[in-house]
Amino acid sequence: MSASSDGTLFQYPTGPFNQILGFVSGGAIQPIDWLGDPEWAMFSLVLLSAWQAYGFQMIVYLAGLQGIPDELYDAAKIDGANAFRRFWHVTMPGLRPTHVFVLVITTIQAFKLYTQVAILTQGGPKSSTETVVHYMVRAGFEEQKMGYASAVSVILFVIVLIIALIQRQLLRRFDV
Repeated sequence: MSASSDGTLFQYPTGPFNQILGFVSGGAIQPIDWLGDPEWAMFSLVLLSAWQAYGFQMIVYLAGLQGIPDELYDAAKIDGANAFRRFWHVTMPGLRPTHVFVLVITTIQAFKLYTQVAILTQGGPKSSTETVVHYMVRAGFEEQKMGYASAVSVILFVIVLIIALIQRQLLRRFDV
């Protein structure tokens, strides 16, 4: 789904989220200005971004699960491990590299969040949804501070590089 169509979900006061909230509460909860209230705007963008990333993350986790050898589950079953113990002692350790990868990719994506902010809130209300990339674009193109925006982009690059190097070290530890 695109960010503009996602905005209709949060529309005040008649958007689907407010309609569901009103129906479930029997009208006791007043409609929320999801994107116009500084206390709710960032939560709304985080919720939207999490939903958009969910599909990719599930594909990665599916690949991680398929990479765990069936023999490990069979051996655990023979040793008398119940379903919970097999999950905790076979599945979870087998997914450690996947957890690291998903965590790092999600963190990098959070730093790069621009489209949703630009379309839905433009960094408002009261700069509550301003992200690094939105700030950089606004400084460079709206305020015509190209040098400053370039410096911000270099700092963002260094942060993302550090995160990528940490991921590399963590994945090496798991021999992946």
